[in-house]
Amino acid sequence: MKSKKGFMLGEYTLKIVIAVIVLLLLFYLLFRLYSTYEDGRNLELAEATLKSIIESMEVAKESGEEEVIVLNPTEKGLTSHYWSIVSWPYGNYKLIPESCDKNCVCICQFPNTWETEPFGRISDDLLEKCNSIGVCLNSYSKIKILNSGFLKVDGQIQIKNPPVNLKINYEKSKGFEIKQI
Repeated sequence: MKSKKGFMLGEYTLKIVIAVIVLLLLFYLLFRLYSTYEDGRNLELAEATLKSIIESMEVAKESGEEEVIVLNPTEKGLTSHYWSIVSWPYGNYKLIPESCDKNCVCICQFPNTWETEPFGRISDDLLEKCNSIGVCLNSYSKIKILNSGFLKVDGQIQIKNPPVNLKINYEKSKGFEIKQI
């Protein structure tokens, strides 16, 4: 006569394994849903912030200089990605985001490869982020971004610890110069 205890143990173990898999799948789906919501919210905040920067550029065109405070988007949330203000064309890089004509300024999610490849493929990754998770506005004048931060990489300013104070200067011959202060 065979014992049924071994058979029952296997049946309960199978039910527990299936329950754990279902719970993990549920948590994954909830995380993806929250991440999608957070990305959409950050894109809306990026667009509003970019519009305020463009408005400040208009004021700077009249007065010569203007200051603006950038509060959003932030890296809060489960995804914890940084955002960056970027001017295009970016350095010697010839390509520009799809939504740009010639000169533009964008707020894009900062590439994750920055930590591992600070001087490698950053331009390709930044362009990809600006095309997929970013918002750009065209400008009639050249825009130069000067970074006074830790790495001093011109062409972009990280919105790492808001508020970020920007000073916008305008000279007819040079165009706009945006600098973190």
